[in-house]
Parts: sequence; C-alpha cells; structure tokens
Amino acid sequence: MKGTIYSITINDRTYIGATTKTLTHRLNKHNWRLRNQPERTEPLYKYARECGLTTLLGDIIEECENTTKEELDYLEGEYIKGIKPELNKKQNLGGKSTSPEYKKAYAKQWLLDNPNYQKQWFIENKEHWAKYRKEYREKHRVQHNMYMRTYRQRKKIKELEAKAKSPHNIPLLKDWLETLTLVKDETISTSS
Repeated sequence: MKGTIYSITINDRTYIGATTKTLTHRLNKHNWRLRNQPERTEPLYKYARECGLTTLLGDIIEECENTTKEELDYLEGEYIKGIKPELNKKQNLGGKSTSPEYKKAYAKQWLLDNPNYQKQWFIENKEHWAKYRKEYREKHRVQHNMYMRTYRQRKKIKELEAKAKSPHNIPLLKDWLETLTLVKDETISTSS
C-alpha cells in the first residue's frame, strides 16, 4: 500500500497527517470538514476558522511505498514527536494506533497533562451527580438490598468458617453448619 505523510501550515503553525489516499483526496476531506462541519473543534479546524480560511493547502513530507497502515501511523507519530506541531489534536506517543495499549498510554499521558480535569469536572457537575446517584439508588433499591443481604451472609459464613477451622472451636462447627443451612435456605427462598 502506498502512504503519504503530509503537513498543513497556517501562519507558522503546523499540522502533520498521514493518508493512504492521494494528498488531494485527503485535503479535499479536510476542506469539506472545515466548510461543512462547524461543530468540529479539532485545533486544525478551529485555528483555520479563526484565521478566516475556507481552504487548506498541504505539502508532502514523505511518500512511502509498500507500507502497512500501522507502519504509516508509526511514521506519522515519529514526525509528530520530532516536529511537535501545534495543530494536531493528539501529540502521538511514538505512532498513533487504535490498540488498547496505545489508548491506555494516551489516556494516562492526557491525565498527567491535565491533572485537575476530573476533579474540576466533578466540582462543576456536583449537583448532576448527586441527582444521578439518588435516582439510581431509587431505581435499583431492591437489587441493592438483595446484593447487600447476600454480601453480609457470605461475610458471616466466611467468619464462621474461619472460627470453625480452629481445632479449639468444635462447638462452633455445629453453629456454623446450622447457620450455613439457614443462610442457604434463605438465599434459595429469596431468589425464587
């Protein structure tokens, strides 16, 4: 497959991209998005609109013959790391990818770069979350109560098992077996 690494420059700010199509085809897609999708907030489109542009022009950085999509993405990432373009949404971590490892690394890096994002978001949406938690508890009250009952029963069984395993607690073994039978019977009757 043939691939192309390209750049778009607007007032000394750069965007780096990669495509397996022709550069003309890819630029047409960028220009269509710029003109017809005002909701797009990626730095490239946002800055182009601020500058009053309706058409983007690009330059080929490198053309690659017989390459895979992964190799092309990696090469794009290397150019992004080296050039550090201001208009790329993501500053790739050695080549962009849709792999779970990449997504995890990207999310981790993003949280390091924006340490107060989650805290700030929860502060700004405190009322929303309080309302959501209240509605959720009301909607799932029965399931929650069942879960907590089962949790407490299992915890009690584990405690009794631990006590009963001790050689000094033979009398407790009878209590444990009795409780176990009662709990199992109660669990069966509540789940029916």
